[in-house]
Amino acid sequence: MFRNDGQPEGTVGSDNLIYLITSLVDSDPSVHVHTVDMSADGVVGRIYKFKIRTYNVVGYVDSNALSVALASLPSKPSTVPVSIPSGTN
Repeated sequence: MFRNDGQPEGTVGSDNLIYLITSLVDSDPSVHVHTVDMSADGVVGRIYKFKIRTYNVVGYVDSNALSVALASLPSKPSTVPVSIPSGTN
């Protein structure tokens, strides 16, 4: 599995999916799910692209890229939400 650096589209390197996800065990064909932890080097607000490369005896093939926005939880509201009967069903 590879990813890019999350740079905005059109910038140098934005389409280069060169960062190998080393936490993925690539010698186990039974792996169907893998979690990528972006807390160490990810930047909230950037869109990261990922692709999977599969190998067999004649070579390899890459999947199409998947784009994922790195987001965080919103801040807690400063006031408690209230129901206004005249404007709420």
